[in-house]
Amino acid sequence: MRKVFSMAALMLFMQSAMAMAASGLVSYNRQDVTFKYGKTQENVTCIQDATDDKQWYYVSNKPRLAETKNGDPMMMLVSWQKNTSKGIKNDGGILQCGINLTLPADAIPTLRRELARTAGVSESKIKLGPLDMKNAKIMVYAPGGELLGDNLTSPEIGPSFANECIPIQMNLNNLGVPVTEALLKGEGGLQVIYVFDYEALTPEYSCKVTASYDEAFKHFSTDSKTSVSVKKWWLVGGSADVNYSSIREEFTQKNILKIESIGGEKLTDEQIDKLTQPVVEKLMKGLYDVKTPPKVEPAKAGDPSKSSGSWVNVSTSLSIKDIKTRQTGEFVYDFRKRYIETRKSTVGGIISLGGYTKAQREAAVQTIDPTYWKQAFYSLPTISKSLSGIDEMTVTVNFLYKGKQAEGTEQQLAKWTKKEGWVDAKKEECIGLQFPLKYFYDKYSKSSSRFADDITYEQNFEVTYMEGNNTKVKKFKTTVPAFTGDIPISTPMVGVTYIEVVADEDSLTWDKGEYSGGEFDGLKSNLTKIGVKMESTNPKNSGNVTLTSRHTDAGFWFDNVLDKKTGLYSAPKVKATYTFYNTKLAKAMGTKDSKTIVIEKEDAIGEGPSITFIDDDYMPVDKPASYK
Repeated sequence: MRKVFSMAALMLFMQSAMAMAASGLVSYNRQDVTFKYGKTQENVTCIQDATDDKQWYYVSNKPRLAETKNGDPMMMLVSWQKNTSKGIKNDGGILQCGINLTLPADAIPTLRRELARTAGVSESKIKLGPLDMKNAKIMVYAPGGELLGDNLTSPEIGPSFANECIPIQMNLNNLGVPVTEALLKGEGGLQVIYVFDYEALTPEYSCKVTASYDEAFKHFSTDSKTSVSVKKWWLVGGSADVNYSSIREEFTQKNILKIESIGGEKLTDEQIDKLTQPVVEKLMKGLYDVKTPPKVEPAKAGDPSKSSGSWVNVSTSLSIKDIKTRQTGEFVYDFRKRYIETRKSTVGGIISLGGYTKAQREAAVQTIDPTYWKQAFYSLPTISKSLSGIDEMTVTVNFLYKGKQAEGTEQQLAKWTKKEGWVDAKKEECIGLQFPLKYFYDKYSKSSSRFADDITYEQNFEVTYMEGNNTKVKKFKTTVPAFTGDIPISTPMVGVTYIEVVADEDSLTWDKGEYSGGEFDGLKSNLTKIGVKMESTNPKNSGNVTLTSRHTDAGFWFDNVLDKKTGLYSAPKVKATYTFYNTKLAKAMGTKDSKTIVIEKEDAIGEGPSITFIDDDYMPVDKPASYK
């Protein structure tokens, strides 16, 4: 199963996604393609699908500022300047924007042609789609290279693709007047760098690799040259300008990696490189933490088209884990069974308002008095349009003061559909809701030391979604703080957890299909369905769904646990039971009923809210002797 943990963060914007890519699981085969588009040079990474040789996924090496349907920049900077007489000691601001890694539509044919040339295949044999990304950590820097703020961001519901908007909403520290002025004049931009994860399916070989955390730690501590190379290679998901073969040879010589060929066939250097890459990545994750650099190289231009994309010095981007938290000992990968590993990559560049009109720039940047907020900002939750399970979502929001409807405010409504995204009660495109706050500052802020704690949102959600063949409606009601610290921004989805399950039709062999590769190559399957049961005890909730080749997606909603003393929510413990109906294989394996293969997970959420089933989830490494 694909196991991905997505951190819910403050988010606001989402653009429409293009056609969903094939399986979303990539191979370890990647090509870095450079081509000229208009007056700019584009550098794009293309990664081949793990099961379909024709399918490739692309991701640009620089971000672009997303736009609304009207062509306006999806960016709002609310800034303030320090005022020591009123207790405001530093400049600051709130940045709300959407960025993506998309390419212009008419650039795709050129990319396909250049990819075909680089990969040495016919252009007609290449399909292109956006890369499926997870867990993007966003960092924003001023033109001078100083860190302005950072955030963990990902869609609150569903996966995100490279051509979808990556939403950001964060508090900025030490914003400074020059940054605001540069954006207003269109002469400067903010440097955005984000580290993101994507998933790769390991290659299949008849061999085993044993890796030692202890030997790797010893080597990284003493050999600076190899250490820097492997850090750089890991941070960019397999950097093309780092010689991986030399890293692998060094690790083998130092007994960090031990390779055992089970089938007796001699592996080529190219094959050894492919099978050891996921092992080295697992070593790195066990030993290092990625940290936010305090400063990067200054942005040299306000035009994002001139930004080539960059990453910072690896020595300032990684830190060795403490002895109490780093992994020790050994682990073994038996490559007769394939594994899903999370790869890491980075993208950096400049987002700017330089290409927009004066009116658009002025609308995107506001300067305020931070001691006198006029509005409170309600952040509509981000929902990926690539998610097939959710049909629509409606939310009604009440603005409360001390638990009651705030005087002078009205209930507001917003609705999300795949076609329109979020719209308000007037059917107009909506990126968030705003509630008047001036009245309450005038009346209560000076007399109440807990003023920010007394302002809350009461939100009522109604979600229509598919659970297998059935349409279901989930309703939930929560009360959330209107303030994050001293700033009136909300986090609407803290009260619920959504778990998506997908039976990957590209990675599963359904009834009468034939397995390919490994011990089961050429044998027919009679997998007919997959039963999924999830249940929590606190709060009590449960759901059942049957996945088939016709209905491969489903979603489960669980209420989070509220700590009444602190007012904070935490995810519940969810138990999952996966039942694979494959009578032929079950009989050969000698399962309890000889009809099904049952896999139980005590903590489904611990494995992540995005779970994809593939053949290797239930098939043994060695083919049972009685399987025919």
